[in-house]
Amino acid sequence: MDLNSLRKLAEGQLLRLEGNAFQDCMDRLGLVLFPGDYQPVRAAGPKGDTKNDGYCPKARVFFAAHATRGERIDRTKAKIRSDLEGCLKEHRDVKVWRFLTNDTMPGEVDQFIDNELRPMHASVVIEVWGLKTLANEICKLTRMQIDQVLDLNSEAKHQHPGSGIISQGSRTTPLGMPVEDFTDPYALEVHRPVAVSGAPAGLPAYIARRHDVLLREELNSPGSALIVLVGGSSTGKTRAAYEAVRAMSGWLLHRPIFPSRTAALIEALQSESLAPRTIVWLNELQEYLMTDAGEIAASAIRKALATHSHVKFVATVWPRYWQDIADPSLPFPDGRELLTNQATRIDIDGEFPADSILSAAQSDLRFRMALAASPTRITQYLAAGPALLDFFRDCKDRNPGAWAVLCAAMDGYVAGHPQFATSQFLAEAAPGYLSDEEWGEIGEDWFERALACTSVVLRGAARPLARIRPRGDPDTQAHYRLADYLVQYAQQERGENPMPRSFWDAVIRNAKEPVVASTFAQAAGERGMHEEAARLWMPLALEGDSMALHELLKNPRIAAEEVLPLVHDAIDTVPLSETMELGWMLSEFYPYASLKARLVDRISKSPSELRIGPPIDMGQILEELEEANQREAIRVYTRTITTHLTSVDMSDFWSLTALTGALLRSEVPEANDVGRDLARFYFERHKIDVTDLAFFLAQMNSHLNDDTGFTNEVRTELNARMGEVDITDVISLHPAIVNLFNAGEEHLGHVLITRASKSIDALNLGKSYAPLELMELLHEQGCVQALKKLALRIAEEFDPVVSHAALTALTRLHRVECDEAFDLMARRMAKSGPILPVAGAEELVNFYDGMGLTELCKIYAQRLLDFRRREGAETV
Repeated sequence: MDLNSLRKLAEGQLLRLEGNAFQDCMDRLGLVLFPGDYQPVRAAGPKGDTKNDGYCPKARVFFAAHATRGERIDRTKAKIRSDLEGCLKEHRDVKVWRFLTNDTMPGEVDQFIDNELRPMHASVVIEVWGLKTLANEICKLTRMQIDQVLDLNSEAKHQHPGSGIISQGSRTTPLGMPVEDFTDPYALEVHRPVAVSGAPAGLPAYIARRHDVLLREELNSPGSALIVLVGGSSTGKTRAAYEAVRAMSGWLLHRPIFPSRTAALIEALQSESLAPRTIVWLNELQEYLMTDAGEIAASAIRKALATHSHVKFVATVWPRYWQDIADPSLPFPDGRELLTNQATRIDIDGEFPADSILSAAQSDLRFRMALAASPTRITQYLAAGPALLDFFRDCKDRNPGAWAVLCAAMDGYVAGHPQFATSQFLAEAAPGYLSDEEWGEIGEDWFERALACTSVVLRGAARPLARIRPRGDPDTQAHYRLADYLVQYAQQERGENPMPRSFWDAVIRNAKEPVVASTFAQAAGERGMHEEAARLWMPLALEGDSMALHELLKNPRIAAEEVLPLVHDAIDTVPLSETMELGWMLSEFYPYASLKARLVDRISKSPSELRIGPPIDMGQILEELEEANQREAIRVYTRTITTHLTSVDMSDFWSLTALTGALLRSEVPEANDVGRDLARFYFERHKIDVTDLAFFLAQMNSHLNDDTGFTNEVRTELNARMGEVDITDVISLHPAIVNLFNAGEEHLGHVLITRASKSIDALNLGKSYAPLELMELLHEQGCVQALKKLALRIAEEFDPVVSHAALTALTRLHRVECDEAFDLMARRMAKSGPILPVAGAEELVNFYDGMGLTELCKIYAQRLLDFRRREGAETV
């Protein structure tokens, strides 16, 4: 069910509720939104309901639920006033009072609240959640939670076997089962081994490696922990976790999996039913953290680590997914904080002890075959990895239809979403991978034969394409899941393979879910498929999605006048209490002055409606109000922040400093005071990374000249911890140097430059712009020998990943006058550099032409031309 249909369903259910039925529904919503805090209230005893229908004693949020549908306005206003004043009389320290109704509040009621109630009770945040707001909040929940809140299915009020979903008060036993009861390793997703005649049945004997020692030490250490095993496909991550967990006698093991991994994890953690000595099994961690609700899951894990005693989360993940979650440029702030600051990472050791592997080969033919065929990839061979790749390559001649289906499934993973490969999508996308001759010869039943071929079990271990039938929701289509080894191959080898016209036509016809559509729309835009991108973005834009609106504004196939009415409507109707959405809009519409001004003007007229939210978005709002000289709006919002200062999320350093920076830079003195208080509050309660600490000091130096005591505290700690800087980690090294200079600690910056100049060979270049920025810094400081050495390493080793980065690398090499390195990289990029995004590739062609590199320009331009033609672009 798409988001729009779900919202209509929620609104319809709410409209049918009256009296106690509506209050009961709001209680169920409160229990989901505020697990462990929300308390329902009903009239009882001589004191009645103490003028509220539910409250959160910890958060100090009080609720009044009233079905006002069809009620006269004067009666609604009297009810609101009576409930609010009665609540404030009965209770102290009311931070938020929220009126819940299944009606759409008319403007007269809004004015009554704004003009009479809010000025009279300025210390209390007064909110009205009408029909639209309630429906939106409910639609943010998991499907099972929606069923529970709206009472769509009475069975949803009880725990579903294996789901970790619990109704209030229903659980009498902790989550999980004794580890001794988990005797089937395949149920925990351990790969089945190759089946070989004459070899023992079941899993091969387990051979411990160096990572096993670390894993068992962490499992047996005191306290709670998130332990993440990091390694590529079929390297033995899950088997290592399984063997270690089996040894934890007396512990419980809980595997959140239904109705989806993320939903089950969130609901299990919110149930507060994790007992001490419980292991939570998170195989394929990316499927928990890189989803729509992944940030909620990450936050829930972080909370559990802080509040639960002796609970171990055991996770596995590929290196690339770890890098993606930890990447500051990607939208996973809670996931990034979880992995970089709270998780224990254990990398899988690829080498087996020689004597152990030789001994195992004496008794198990599978080890002998693995040693003979792939001595450096033992686990991959045992999990049928090479057989999967051979199968894919052989299909091109043996069964072209099966090969085309696998190509479509691989490209679906590369460009979009792992659960998108439905039978309908595969059948529509695959034909474009075949030549006219191949298509003419494969027969009418080609697709059925292709699915039968790709579902065969190879060496008794793995299917190239496995059918995954959904549980629970009959409206959800079955999808086909590629074997892990083929996914890894696709990501490494097919990232810039052209995708035929049939692929994009199938995507447009089948990508209905918002997250799927937006993912494919971005991929289409990167490939220069602007018309296809527009068709995917448009349904989201009609729902007011600011990212979709921004993408359509810059799409060359869409006239601005088609989009502007949608943008204006989104700006005029976005709730000002939605801090994250406001921040996102201000960021997305930043290049469009009139649109940004329209939104800022609306915010400045009703600043009392602004709420606490992600600090980075709060900072964005304050910055734009400052630029528009809306001082009074800043004062009002500052008072709101002051009232709820302890509620500000301080989990992400960079998000928080965006807020403190905006407050400290303001011309409003009250904002400066709050910024100072917030900065000190954070510093006193967190150990800040050294690189970040230098930035923090620079920020304080710029704006707190009158508070030398505080800045000296920060400076003293920074000096004491300089030895923590990892000189080989260029991602943190360059900003550390720049931040030290900005903080007035030039001598410390020069110390790091000297150390870096002596360690060029040891630097981990990675895939960010950091080595390019360090190169320019060395140029500015006159470190000629170190500069030339680093430039050559960049020319030979730097992986730009995308075309824009390739252009940036060449531009900066030319700027620092390292001609040898420039020539080397210019040739490498022309012959094998990235083509995507197409817009960046077109700029790179122009760069070669402008530099007079005619031959290299022809080579790269021809590669781009061939790619666009093979992908079926209408214009090249």
